[in-house]
Order: sequence, then C-alpha cells, then structure tokens
Amino acid sequence: MMQTISELIPKVNELKEIRQKYDVNFVLEIVPRIFAGEAVPTLAPNREVIEFCYHTKTEINIDLLFVLLMSWNSQRVVKRLSKII
Repeated sequence: MMQTISELIPKVNELKEIRQKYDVNFVLEIVPRIFAGEAVPTLAPNREVIEFCYHTKTEINIDLLFVLLMSWNSQRVVKRLSKII
C-alpha cells in the first residue's frame, strides 16, 4: 500500500483541492491474491497510509482474490459435478 501512495503523500493539499473543485472520490484498491494452501496475507496499512486516506478522504477497498490451483484430475471432477448440479 505504501508503495502505491508514496509519491502522492507530498501532494495531499493538491489532492484535497482536486477533490473539492471537481467533486471526485479517491479509492485505494487493494487486491491481494490468496493461493490455496498458503498462509493468508496480513492486511495492515501503516499509520502513514491511514493518515493519507483520512486527510484526502480516500476510501480503502479490499477485494480478496482466492486462487484455487487444481490438478488435472480435480478439474475433471469439478466439470462432472457442474454438469450434475
């Protein structure tokens, strides 16, 4: 997250002006990928990210992307089940 907004932090005042002048919304979109069998990633924005979002009224949107890796045989079973259901 910090990597995404690091160049924007010094421009908070300009972003506030843009938000007021053009009535826009800012969104920080976070899409972590979770692979089956791996540990779930920690989503913990640091203080700078939270302060930036607060001052610019930026929404934080988190969409989890769950990736299920299946073997060829598992894929055949899923296809058969989907035809039955």
